[in-house]
Amino acid sequence: MKPSIKIISAVLALLCAAVMTSCGNKEPDVMPGETSGTTAAEAISGGTSASEEYPELEWLSIEAEKKLREDYKKLIEETYDKRIGYNIPIRYYYGTYSNGEVVVMDTYYGATADENHFSVGEYDFYLPSGSYKMTLHMGSEFIPIGEAYEAGYVTDDDAAKIYYYSKNSEFTRPVPEPLTEKADKKLRADYMRSISRGPAKLLPSLYADEAYIVEYYGTYDSGEVVVMHRKGRPMTCDIRKYSVAGYDFSLSSGSYSLTLHNGSTFIPFEEAYESGLLSYSDITKIHYHSYFLFG
Repeated sequence: MKPSIKIISAVLALLCAAVMTSCGNKEPDVMPGETSGTTAAEAISGGTSASEEYPELEWLSIEAEKKLREDYKKLIEETYDKRIGYNIPIRYYYGTYSNGEVVVMDTYYGATADENHFSVGEYDFYLPSGSYKMTLHMGSEFIPIGEAYEAGYVTDDDAAKIYYYSKNSEFTRPVPEPLTEKADKKLRADYMRSISRGPAKLLPSLYADEAYIVEYYGTYDSGEVVVMHRKGRPMTCDIRKYSVAGYDFSLSSGSYSLTLHNGSTFIPFEEAYESGLLSYSDITKIHYHSYFLFG
């Protein structure tokens, strides 16, 4: 029988008391969308590797995402008695279960500065704004996750998976992990080499500060997906649109290009997907991040 989190916590508390007078009450630092406390992989899998117990979370199908966002738009319009001309994005996605998808939708009215701490079964969760609510999207309803658990729509096994994915999924981090200083400098130097002639092409590292990363959509097996530009270059006022793998993307200027930085070259976004350098799974992650970058 696998030990419960409560038993593990009691044992740890006794050990801690034997070593020092007090262990302290400070919560460990957590990233937005993550939880605090023992990881689900440690507490649940009983020695089974996380990848075996919990495979990588896959994004919603295009149809499921569309329905979820449309249902939420309808809820907002009914709640505020006001028509809105857009679908609100999914801020955090924790997986699809037998009774529906578990999500935190973005706010219509802006995020508050407080925090939301709550529990589902034995698991403690944290969201970086009191405006954010974890819900079960069942049918066309959005049921608060605590109510869904109490009603039996979310099982203990579901809660364990939701907890694990809250800490380990790309879809609970709207903004990608930041680039290292080394990767950032290489990107800018490679970009200067790709667009320049003369000294900037021959010695791009010396001119790297002339380039900047407009937006960064994450690092994948084949490289970083970015929008690059050079300081002082003019920008048009139009919008550049892409449609890749069934997903629509847009950039705020036609002067911008979405590219894959592969090795030392910049490959157009569509070409990178068509050639297999970016997978369908990669595209879903880029699509997710795009809502919180260019929108």
